[in-house]
Amino acid sequence: MSRTQAEKRYLRTVGALGFIPQGPVRRRLRHLHDTLGIPLILIAQRAGLDGETVKRHRRGYYVEDGVRHEQKFCCADTYRAIMGAKFTSADVSRFPSVGIRRRLQALQVAGFNLALIAGMTGIDYREVHRVMAGKGSRGYVHPDRARAYIAVYEKLENARPEDFGVSVSTQGQCRTRGRKNGYAPPHCWDPDTIDDPEAVPEWTGACGTPEGLRIHYRDKIPTCAPCLATREQARREAGSCKSGFSGSKLRRAREARGMSIAQLGEHLGVHEGTVYYWETGRSAPRAQERVSQLCAILGVPESELTEEDA
Repeated sequence: MSRTQAEKRYLRTVGALGFIPQGPVRRRLRHLHDTLGIPLILIAQRAGLDGETVKRHRRGYYVEDGVRHEQKFCCADTYRAIMGAKFTSADVSRFPSVGIRRRLQALQVAGFNLALIAGMTGIDYREVHRVMAGKGSRGYVHPDRARAYIAVYEKLENARPEDFGVSVSTQGQCRTRGRKNGYAPPHCWDPDTIDDPEAVPEWTGACGTPEGLRIHYRDKIPTCAPCLATREQARREAGSCKSGFSGSKLRRAREARGMSIAQLGEHLGVHEGTVYYWETGRSAPRAQERVSQLCAILGVPESELTEEDA
C-alpha cells in the first residue's frame, strides 16, 4: 500500500523513515563552530563524516543544478554521528570572557592595578583593560590568553598587593574605582561557578536573606540581586507588620527584660535610633521576620508585640 505525501511527511518528521528534522543538528554545529570556534574539518573527523556533509548541515541548505534547496532533514546515522561527537577544551579556540572579566574586576577592587596584570600575563595593557570592561571581545577570549589570566588570578587572589610592589596610593585608586563600578572582590566568587554567566557574587555569606541585606547596609557593600529581592519582599510584608505592631508594648517588654535601647539594638544588629523610633511609633519593623527576632530576644509571644493597646 503506497503512502500519501502527507503520510511520508509525517513519518519523516518523527524519524520513522530513517530521516530526522535537522534543526538540532544545525544548532549543534553552529554552537561548536560559530560559538566555540571548533573547525568544521575537526568536527567532521570526530563525527566520522566528510567535510561537505558537515558544511551542508551547518548552512541548512544545499545547491543542486544551481538551485538552492533548504536542508530540512538528515538521515538518522548522520544525526547520531554529529550529536554524539565528543570534544575537549583543547579543541575550543575561544573561551567565554565572562569569567575572565570577573577575575580582572576582582583583582582591581582587591588593589591590583592592570599594569601589573599586563606585565605578569605578557598581554598588552590596552587589551587587558578592554577585556575587564567587556569591550571588543565579542564575548570570548583566546584560550591561551584565558589560561594566562586564570593563572595570574589564582596567584594573586589571596595575596597582598604590596607584596607585588603595588604602592598604597595605587591600591587606593584601584579599590575606589572598583567599588564605584560595583566590582566583586575575589572572596565573593566561587571557583566552580565564576565562569557561569548565570552566577552571582556571594558578597556577605548570607545573600538572599535578611541577615545578608543587613550586612550590605552595615558594611556599605553594593546590594546584590538576591538581597534586593529580599528587600522588596520585606517591603511587601511591611503593611501587615506596621498595622498590628505596638511600640508601647515593645518598650514594656524591653524594660521587663532589663535591657536598654542600645542593648536591644545590638542584639538585633540595628542602630539604637531604629529601636527608639519603633517604641515611639514613628516607624515599625518592615518584615515579619524582624518581629519574630524581637519576640525571641525578649522572650514574649508575637501577640504581645503586635496587638494594639485597648
